[in-house]
Amino acid sequence: MFVFHLNTNKDAVKKSESSGYQTFPSKVRPPALEGKRVGVFATTHRPAPAGLSLLKKDIKPFVPHYDSVGFHPLNIPKDLNVPNWVASGLEKRRDVMI
Repeated sequence: MFVFHLNTNKDAVKKSESSGYQTFPSKVRPPALEGKRVGVFATTHRPAPAGLSLLKKDIKPFVPHYDSVGFHPLNIPKDLNVPNWVASGLEKRRDVMI
């Protein structure tokens, strides 16, 4: 989620007197296109400045052995699933001595 912070079209949103709903133009003229009209959702100049990107992202799994302060094996919730590729490495885990 992000915000189109340079959106100048938010002032074009108006509340319809007859229906009470917000309305906005279906075509807009973004400054970068020098007056060319395009569909409102084909540009960053939208009625609401919210945006969403869909992307593939690798997220590190939660591993209580490393991600918990004061970890103890008996405190791991029973419904916690740790990926197999992580669990197999935990079997080889050695304690660190200071």
